[in-house]
Amino acid sequence: MCTEDVVFSGPGGPRVSGEALRTRLDNFPVQTSMTFDFDRIEVGGDLAAVYGSGIMTLQVEEDEVPMYFDFVDILRKDQSGNWLYSSVIFNDKDVPD
Repeated sequence: MCTEDVVFSGPGGPRVSGEALRTRLDNFPVQTSMTFDFDRIEVGGDLAAVYGSGIMTLQVEEDEVPMYFDFVDILRKDQSGNWLYSSVIFNDKDVPD
């Protein structure tokens, strides 16, 4: 789903990749569901930019907490023709659009 050198930039933390990304994801609350929509997709050669918004539900202690977000991600086509995330950028927001 992701390139080996994927870079992740989410709310409340620095941009990370490699082992730092694994540590950050291991400490992220458990995600019980997620839905999202692409608002725009731009493709140029082996790169694509995708823009959109969504909602994920996070397990925080005993509670299910909704998190609305916007995103801009970069995908790179690999040698097999698969599109893999190479940059994941998202921010949370209070309410959906």
